[in-house]
Amino acid sequence: MDLKRVRADQVGGVLAILVGITAIREAVRLYPYRLGTVVGDHLLFAVLGGLLIVFGVLLIFVRQPGGGEVDWPERQTLRALVLTLGSLLAYRLLLPVLGYPVSTFLISVLLYRWFGSYRILICLAAGALTTAVLYVVFLLWLGLSLPGG
Repeated sequence: MDLKRVRADQVGGVLAILVGITAIREAVRLYPYRLGTVVGDHLLFAVLGGLLIVFGVLLIFVRQPGGGEVDWPERQTLRALVLTLGSLLAYRLLLPVLGYPVSTFLISVLLYRWFGSYRILICLAAGALTTAVLYVVFLLWLGLSLPGG
């Protein structure tokens, strides 16, 4: 497939389908909880996932008049996108292993370094502050239970 001929609608359609599949996977994961105190959470994800898939298919195969070509990002923007998605994936994989505080600290230091181009001491301090603030908000104030490692 020639990347120059890919339409913006097709790229958006593929992304919508991928997010829809993820939402349906989450609905399947939440399905056993349907008899608990919080009823219906799985249904929201199932409906949204189904709609995203349907509209994604429509975006891919139905040609809109006046649809523009895709403007691919420049190299630096593409690098930032890949680093962001990669760091989110790394955070997701590190969270159960290292726990919330350590994973949050490591990933935030990397993000400050990559995108802020700060010196490493500034990144370490900002990462520690970010981790502390998020710890207070999510664990102490909201009372969420997050992995301890």
